[in-house]
Amino acid sequence: LFLSWVYLRYGLITTLVAHFLFDVFWVSSAYLLGVSTPFYFYSALGILLLPFVLAVMAHIRNASSKDRPMHWQLNQHQKFNLEVLKNHLQTQAWPKDLRQEEIVKQIAGHGWDQIVVELAVKDWKKAKA
Repeated sequence: LFLSWVYLRYGLITTLVAHFLFDVFWVSSAYLLGVSTPFYFYSALGILLLPFVLAVMAHIRNASSKDRPMHWQLNQHQKFNLEVLKNHLQTQAWPKDLRQEEIVKQIAGHGWDQIVVELAVKDWKKAKA
């Protein structure tokens, strides 16, 4: 029941790590809490702390305080659609009071790829200004 709650609250990866730690603790508890050789004790401790070490390494690697801009890599189909949509926007008469978000919503509602619509409208607004 606890792991079900963890899964619903935090997702699959957290549930897998929690299950791993639970299993490793019970398998290594005899070596950690009982009488054992130093090799078995430190081996059990190392296996138990392995996810913590990996989490710290991932945090250090991904803890950038500066957000980097996202760059889109469009495939050939998306590039073609982008050009078609840009030409369509230039020939279309849009009302002056229509906001950019409303234009994006109207065009995306017709099945266009969302990023293509956003890029086309942004370029169209830039060229119009």
